[in-house]
Amino acid sequence: MTKRQAETPSETQMLLFGMATVRDWLDKAQRERDRYLAATGRADKTDSALNLAITLSHVEDWVYRLHVEGNILDWPELQTSGKWDAWVRQNCPAMLLLADLCNAAKHRVLHSRGTRTAKAEIGPVVYVIEDLRYADEFIDRVRKFSIILNVRTHNEDDEIAYFEVITQVHKLIGPDGFRLFIDICNDAIRFWGEFLEVRGL
Repeated sequence: MTKRQAETPSETQMLLFGMATVRDWLDKAQRERDRYLAATGRADKTDSALNLAITLSHVEDWVYRLHVEGNILDWPELQTSGKWDAWVRQNCPAMLLLADLCNAAKHRVLHSRGTRTAKAEIGPVVYVIEDLRYADEFIDRVRKFSIILNVRTHNEDDEIAYFEVITQVHKLIGPDGFRLFIDICNDAIRFWGEFLEVRGL
């Protein structure tokens, strides 16, 4: 694929602390995800969640500006930002959900949407662990992206039958239920990682 420019235009490069490539922005998104996973308090997790959503939207913008816009050889049908957005969101639905968060945060206006997401919420999710061999490992994993409120044991015949883990977690809610915020972001990071790898970017 022919690159539109070597990298960032010089007049903007001076304002970005050395962030110059799409890969830089994807690396930043991965660091923001690590911060989200490492945060232990509700406010810190929310700060990191919004930073992660906004950074992933920047990845989409940077790919378009540096590698799609003006590249009619490889992307003849996607030369407007609207067509590019539609292509991205068709191929990675997670980016559509993240666009809602970013538009709400930056503009306080939701642009044309293909989601039926009603709200982003920090609320309870209950997990039931029936295979007790993996309980500790599962709880450690859940603790990385949520705040565990309670772990209850359920006994049958004087033995533990299963665990119920109640968490407080970031999620997006629509009429069909909810999706965990971390799952949405992991989908987007995976999509952009594969996109860049295939194209040698």
